[in-house]
Amino acid sequence: MIGIMGIVGILSCTNKQNISKFGARNITENIVTKIEVKKVDFDILTIARVGCNDFESWFKDIKTNVIENQDSISILMHIIDNLQVDTTTYNLDKVPDVRAKLLIYHTNNKTDTLCMGRDCIMLNNKLYFFDDKFIKFIEKL
Repeated sequence: MIGIMGIVGILSCTNKQNISKFGARNITENIVTKIEVKKVDFDILTIARVGCNDFESWFKDIKTNVIENQDSISILMHIIDNLQVDTTTYNLDKVPDVRAKLLIYHTNNKTDTLCMGRDCIMLNNKLYFFDDKFIKFIEKL
């Protein structure tokens, strides 16, 4: 198992400018300055699905981490950039049962919102396939 320092070493050159494929096309507009991670235990059960906009109102014990270290941002952006879009027609109405919400801040004052649960991931209202490694990474923060 590769530790965090090993991942940092592997990815330090791959995404140094933190350019997200989900942001603007201009490189200077895509530089990520920080990522705010809000999360609860992914195993919490609720009586209804928790939507992205309702995440903060559903849970009382939200843990928040602000990531400003460029190497850590690069790791997260590399993972996000490699998520696969879910274009299957049977998932058009699917939304995550949210247990983590990431706010990705860019130098142009743009903020991307990523919401995730154990069933799927949504970035700026676009659905992506579930990624177990990504969720485990967020759980460890």
